[in-house]
Amino acid sequence: MAMKRVDLEQHRLQYYGIMASARAAIERHEYLRAVELASSAWDYVDGMMQYERKYKKRVFESLDCVELVLRYAPLLLDIERLTQLKVLLNTQRRVEKNTAVDLGVKMMRAQVRLHEAHRLLDYLERNRRCEEDKLSEVLGGHHDGWASLATELEAVELIRSEIVDRTRWLLLVSRLDEVVAGKCPACGMVAHAPKVEFFVDRACASCGNLASFVIIQERDNADVTV
Repeated sequence: MAMKRVDLEQHRLQYYGIMASARAAIERHEYLRAVELASSAWDYVDGMMQYERKYKKRVFESLDCVELVLRYAPLLLDIERLTQLKVLLNTQRRVEKNTAVDLGVKMMRAQVRLHEAHRLLDYLERNRRCEEDKLSEVLGGHHDGWASLATELEAVELIRSEIVDRTRWLLLVSRLDEVVAGKCPACGMVAHAPKVEFFVDRACASCGNLASFVIIQERDNADVTV
């Protein structure tokens, strides 16, 4: 059933309200929270687009709720959000149809970026630190690509850099063995475990599902297990 104008407008207001909160989270350096908020705006993106295309004659170059996730989720190793985005693009075809950019291509690039971010963070975890100029030697690929990724990871405060004798060294800000909270996407139960354990699917102690837990900030309210 087609949505009425008042419903479309309500979805539009909900969408912009959520995205304002997501941008505010980025300003507070709460990047995981920003990705979580942006992905929740997907529930309203179709209605928002219908309203603006019909009543404001807007042509969409892209969507900020998608672009934000594509930018930050790979750096945060948030596989679950990228998986959810892929489902969104596959099930709501007009989202991609009515945007000028090829979101499918950008989605594939984000998946590659996540893989690269995991390789770099894993290397730093195992080796404590690394000279930026030697990343291509130890990880392959091109220096400029790794240097760009290192800059992005430093911007989201996952790594830091030090200049020693004109050499730029990269170090982890938080180690992958740090205990963090992860939420089961099926039932919402929150578990605590070393960060690295949430990079692969794990069985939920509450519902029993094998799922990709989402690393969250402690502000989320849910049952907790250790």
